[in-house]
Amino acid sequence: MKAYAEHNEQILLQRIAEGDQGAFATVYAHYLPRLYRYVYPFVHQSHEETEEILQDIFFKVWLKRGILPALSSFNHYLLRMAKNRIIDNLRKNKRHRQYLEHETVKTGGHAPDPESGYRYKEYNEAAQQALQQMTPKRRQIFELRTGEDMSLEEIAQQLGISRSAVKKQLYAATGLIKEALQKNGEWLSALLVLVARKFC
Repeated sequence: MKAYAEHNEQILLQRIAEGDQGAFATVYAHYLPRLYRYVYPFVHQSHEETEEILQDIFFKVWLKRGILPALSSFNHYLLRMAKNRIIDNLRKNKRHRQYLEHETVKTGGHAPDPESGYRYKEYNEAAQQALQQMTPKRRQIFELRTGEDMSLEEIAQQLGISRSAVKKQLYAATGLIKEALQKNGEWLSALLVLVARKFC
């Protein structure tokens, strides 16, 4: 299979719209790793849930293939679909938690604290504070990875450091944000806002 850079994406999308499975396989192989990195952190790092979401996304892409040539940005289209699926997944988990909380109250447990806009704002502020407390290089690496969707190799090349150094800094940055948000409760929902906003 040729490198994706050798293809014209618009031509590939037109071929997919016409039912070309080979063109679909080329686009799928190119975008799958990027979407996997995007979805994985928001499903409790579950490979099974990530794969399920990605299969659903690409299945819908194939079903709606007729609209692909008219898209202004296929990349943004995929990311929007992924973000919507993640939100649906969070809502589903939230309903499940609410059911369990309701049952706890019925059986004499403590009533849960209501989620509010104020608390949600706290989550986002905690994430922003964690970013600001990072060293400039660590923050830059995190933003290049999440905002620019750059690979570890691309970041290493741009910054003139090793891939292992990039990986170490990225791991530390993610850990700092997660730790800051865990202190406020629903770190996963807050991280979704922080990262998804960069793709809008």
